[in-house]
Amino acid sequence: MTECHLGGFRDEHKENIMLVLSRKIGEEIIIDGDIRLVVLKVKGDKVRIGISAPEAVHIVRSEIMNVQRPENCNDSSVSV
Repeated sequence: MTECHLGGFRDEHKENIMLVLSRKIGEEIIIDGDIRLVVLKVKGDKVRIGISAPEAVHIVRSEIMNVQRPENCNDSSVSV
């Protein structure tokens, strides 16, 4: 990644720019008016984030993106 003049980073392999923000516990980031990310807790190198989004927005952790779910498993039974 290379630093970008917009205060973020550009991924050399993609055309996306990553906006990098600092937040304190309790502070929010709002995306597209109806998706809220809230910093809930910081402990050591772990950050607990709360996400509030419309039901139609699919949210998944990156480490499980490529894991195939069993066919009888629906979205409501998967914890993120």
